[in-house]
Amino acid sequence: MTHMKLTIVKIGGNLLDDELRLGHLLDDFAKLEGQKILVHGGGRRANTILKQLGIQPAMRDGRRLTDAQTLEVVTMVYAGLINKNLVASLQARNCNTIGLCGADGNIIRAKKRVSGSIDYGYAGDIESVNTDGLTAYLDMGLVPVLSAITHDQQGQLLNTNADTIASCLAASLSKTHKVRLLYCFEKPGVLTDPSNDSSYLSTMNTGDYLSLKAEGTIADGMIPKLDNAFAAHQAGAEVWIGRETLVSKLEGTKLVKEQHPANKGPVGVLPQARKVYSAQHHGLPKIESPLNLLKSLIATPSFSRQEDRTAEVLFHYLTSAGIPAFRQGNNVWSQNKHFNPGLPTVLLNSHHDTVKPANGYTRDPFE
Repeated sequence: MTHMKLTIVKIGGNLLDDELRLGHLLDDFAKLEGQKILVHGGGRRANTILKQLGIQPAMRDGRRLTDAQTLEVVTMVYAGLINKNLVASLQARNCNTIGLCGADGNIIRAKKRVSGSIDYGYAGDIESVNTDGLTAYLDMGLVPVLSAITHDQQGQLLNTNADTIASCLAASLSKTHKVRLLYCFEKPGVLTDPSNDSSYLSTMNTGDYLSLKAEGTIADGMIPKLDNAFAAHQAGAEVWIGRETLVSKLEGTKLVKEQHPANKGPVGVLPQARKVYSAQHHGLPKIESPLNLLKSLIATPSFSRQEDRTAEVLFHYLTSAGIPAFRQGNNVWSQNKHFNPGLPTVLLNSHHDTVKPANGYTRDPFE
């Protein structure tokens, strides 16, 4: 079966506030042939309105902390003001759109994020995407415009990262479509020097990402963006990151699969970054075997709901071995090389959290 082409464009950052650049993007988007979906955030506009209302926006690791007041405002801004303005602007360009949030047509169902060391409030983690519903809209010739609001099917709206929505749509629809996902923002791509726009990478793999993140070049909001981008890429989507011109001309950072040169250290890690990478892992032994993997996991504190570092160890272990791996939040998984979605599937599941050590240890329990 030949999969139909589908382009998913996610816009955010300063683009939504730059009338000229947004106009150019919408011009190009309206001219795109074939099926397409537009996904948008609107965090900067929401921050402005929150401050006007006397509410101080709160962020942690590039993600919004959403209390009840903030949820009301972001719902009005994302699903109302921005969404309907985009719909109207595209209708003016003869692009027949339908504005949606996750609750409309039960398109995206999420659950409230469980509070751990950080309470994200009414933040939603996606549980399911109604691909049949989206496909029905697309087959009718409509262009869905998705805002960053989801629901739990129990009457509660939730704030969900727009990059995550775009990623989950791309991953889910890749099973039935040939998906190209374009993350459009104000930069020309993923930069190796944040102060120099000409330093963007033309291609990027997971090893490049891990090394740049370890040395602090990639930080804050770019981390969840790239986590989501790589999740979509692993699921089969073609993924690009760059300016609004991506829609008309593919020029930016394209995600690619790992290269596996022999004896080059951690796969994909740039030579000049290897020392930084190992230092960031506190001198843990090189992961070459399941035994060393177990030692690394034990030596890495990973109390319940704080397993981000062990998730990174597991993800790196798999990708370094040339095994395609997937990560969403602190969940890491891989598939047998003979995996066939048409056959029954057995899921082998294990926790990678540990309990806090008792006070009676006379030596470092992690070592």
